[in-house]
Amino acid sequence: MTINSSSWSNATIISDNASLWNTGDNRDPEITVDDLGYVHAVWEDRTDGWWGKDDSEIFYSLYRPSIGWSNPVCISDNHNNWTTKYTINPDIAVNNGIVYVVYQESENGWWGIDSEIMCVNYTVAHGWSNITVVSDDNTLWNDLASQNPRIEIDSQGVVHVVWQDGTNSAAWGSDEEIMHASYTPSTQIWSNATVISDDYTLWNNWSSYDPDIAIDSGDNIHVVWEDYTDGPWGDDAEIMYTKYNQTTKTWSNATVISSINGWNDGHSEDPKIDIDGDDNIHVIWRDGTNGEWGTDIEIMYSCFNGSTWSNATIISDDHTGWNKQSDSDPDIAVSPNGTVYVVFATEEYIAGNDREIVYTYKDPNTGWTNLSVISDDATLWNNETSEEPSCFFDDSGNFFVIWRDYTTGWWQSDVEIMFSVNKGSSTTPTTPPIPGFLWIFMIIGLVMIPFILRKRSKLLK
Repeated sequence: MTINSSSWSNATIISDNASLWNTGDNRDPEITVDDLGYVHAVWEDRTDGWWGKDDSEIFYSLYRPSIGWSNPVCISDNHNNWTTKYTINPDIAVNNGIVYVVYQESENGWWGIDSEIMCVNYTVAHGWSNITVVSDDNTLWNDLASQNPRIEIDSQGVVHVVWQDGTNSAAWGSDEEIMHASYTPSTQIWSNATVISDDYTLWNNWSSYDPDIAIDSGDNIHVVWEDYTDGPWGDDAEIMYTKYNQTTKTWSNATVISSINGWNDGHSEDPKIDIDGDDNIHVIWRDGTNGEWGTDIEIMYSCFNGSTWSNATIISDDHTGWNKQSDSDPDIAVSPNGTVYVVFATEEYIAGNDREIVYTYKDPNTGWTNLSVISDDATLWNNETSEEPSCFFDDSGNFFVIWRDYTTGWWQSDVEIMFSVNKGSSTTPTTPPIPGFLWIFMIIGLVMIPFILRKRSKLLK
């Protein structure tokens, strides 16, 4: 285990500034990076302001490398203060200059008194749009809570959103399911919601939670979630996976990926997914299964190489069992050169006795590296809980991480969103060195050029 090295920037507060306007609890940050290298961040904020009191809103901030972070902007409400309840669980994606944000809205409206999934977008020409309800329509078919949305955009600019939904139906039963809807910019139409965690056989009869989504180079959609349905894998929660095939226009049957051969008997939860340039699928999650690593909760990893899923690998501990505390809040990002990076929060006492944000990556030669701390350094300035990290790579290999932090400082004692970047943490492979014997021929060639030119000049005369 190592403490934050000089390759990481000092932590920066992005949810507040010198005016100390932000006095509330900030949580659930998410991050993405556009083609220009600009970093976009969203989070839930419980500070009182013109948007109301005793509720929470979704805030947004933009980082431009030559300028820094913009002042946070409330994007889930306007000066009419139409939303007076909690607005939570945001996610963000950017495509072709358009920023899309989805979140869970608890306010009552034409959609009823249940929470719904909302979407807003931003363009330079028009600013932030009005909200759109993604999880319901004028038929009001959706009458129970829609929660925990995740968003991705395919190569055609089509926006895909998944979420967990408690609405009952004869088609899928009374348990919570994972739903999907898409938005096509050319028609400006949202599709109907589709249940992707069950089918008409009703095999899935227990709750499905916390989905995540990724899209491969062929625009096939990959979704993972935690599922409490009993089966050959036991009665514990497992990580399930399904794929939408763009050729056949169908969703695959759900596959359990956290318990190959049934060894996993603890709860597997909070999955995250990403895909590399070769369309290998990488999934991580937190797991309560006991083993040689001890009885604490660990972070596990599995990969699909196009034909099979790998056995789950513990990446937050090793056979020595040095990590005796629980780990949580994992996130994953694949670098431009295909290296898999994972961040998470750990309670293991590494830099002080508080929870910290750490990262590891999969070295192609030696496997997963030892954990390194991001949220603190050798001065141990960070002495309170750091949690809920989100990470992303830009095209230059810069690795961006944001998280929620309880540490007190000039920003006072409220919970803020912090940011750090590891510049060039994963660069593209360098050009191989020129062999020595080729250097000899190159030097001889350079020496001979004047003689050749002089001889050519005489012949032309």
